[in-house]
Amino acid sequence: MRVNQLGTIDEKQAQLTLRLPKAEIQLTAKGLEQLIVDLIGFRQRMLPIVTPMPHQGEKVPVIPDPLWELTPSVDGTQLHVFYNGLGWLHYAFSREQIGDLAKAANAANTQSHDPPQTRQ
Repeated sequence: MRVNQLGTIDEKQAQLTLRLPKAEIQLTAKGLEQLIVDLIGFRQRMLPIVTPMPHQGEKVPVIPDPLWELTPSVDGTQLHVFYNGLGWLHYAFSREQIGDLAKAANAANTQSHDPPQTRQ
C-alpha cells in the first residue's frame, strides 16, 4: 500500500484519516507525531534489525540546508537537526565521535562525488 493510498488530510490540513485494511483512524498532527514515535519504538524491537550502514544507491529523503544546533554535554556534544514533518532529532556524540565527524565533514567538503564518509 502506497502512502498516498493510505490516507487523506482534511481541507483545513488539521486532521489525517488513515485507511487501514480493517479500520479507519483519524489523527491530529500531535496524534500523528505520537504514532510516529510509537512506530519507531516498535521498529527498534523488530527483526531484522535496521542496518547501521547506509545502503549504497538507496533513495532516501534529503533535507537541503537543515536547521541544526550543537550543544555541549557532559560526555561530548549534542547535535540537534530539524526534520520537517518530524521536528527536532537529537543525537549525542562522544568527544571522539564529534572529532571523527568533523574530520569526515572536512574530507567530504574537499572531495567531489566520492563515496560518503561513514564511521565504522
